[in-house]
Amino acid sequence: MVKSLLLGLGMLVFGGALAFGGGRAIYRAYSSQHWPTAEAKVTRSSVDKQRARRSVSFMPHVSYDYSVGGKSYTSETLAFGAGVTAGDMEDANEYVHHYPVGATVPIHYSPDEPSVACLDCGKVGIPDYIIAAGGAALLVLAILGLVETFRAERRARNRGNKTPVSKARAERT
Repeated sequence: MVKSLLLGLGMLVFGGALAFGGGRAIYRAYSSQHWPTAEAKVTRSSVDKQRARRSVSFMPHVSYDYSVGGKSYTSETLAFGAGVTAGDMEDANEYVHHYPVGATVPIHYSPDEPSVACLDCGKVGIPDYIIAAGGAALLVLAILGLVETFRAERRARNRGNKTPVSKARAERT
C-alpha cells in the first residue's frame, strides 16, 4: 500500500504541476490580449542559436524597454507558452526583422504587475494544450488510483475484522 500511495501522490503532484503550468500559459496568452498597452523601444533583436545533441535550432530574441506610471521596465517575453518557439534560421530571422533595434512597438502589460509584459500576446502553441491536457489526465488517473488504493485497503480490513459470531450469522443467511 505504501508504494501505491507514494506513486499516486507523486503522479498527483506531477500531473497537477503540468496541468497548472500548461493551463496558466494558455490563460495568460489569451487574457494578455486584453491587458493595457504601452509603447516600448526595442533594445535588442537577434537570433540565438540553440544546440541539442543532434540538431541546431534558432530562437528569436527581442528585448524591449517600456514605462508604466513613470516606472521603467525591461522585458524579453515574446509570447506566453509556446507561441513563439525555436525553429529554422529563416523563420527566426523573419521574426526579428519585424522588431529592429530602436523601433517603437506596442506591448501589452499586466495591470496587476506591470513588469509582466508580452510582445505577441495571444499566441498559443500546440505543446501548451498537450501539456495541460496530459497533466489533467495524469491528475485524474492519480486520483482514481488513490481512491482505488484506499478502497482496496478498506475491503481488506473489513475481510480481516469478521468475528466468529458475524461469520456464523453470514452463514445462516
